[in-house]
Amino acid sequence: MASAPQNKSEIKSNWRTEITGRGRYFHFRAGSGSARRYMRGGRVEQLPDRENRLRRYEKNVSRKRESKEHYI
Repeated sequence: MASAPQNKSEIKSNWRTEITGRGRYFHFRAGSGSARRYMRGGRVEQLPDRENRLRRYEKNVSRKRESKEHYI
């Protein structure tokens, strides 16, 4: 019988964290299309590894803004 993971880095999950509400909230999603599942997360202040995740969020937002401005 296999033992349970001993720390968080050993846990694998198909859930992803998405930041919404202009960076104020987060939630979890898994799957795609009609099989997509959703689970409430909370305010971004409660997000584990918040600094790293917000940095990636800002990078994605700025990239999307730049591509949108390109077409205007």
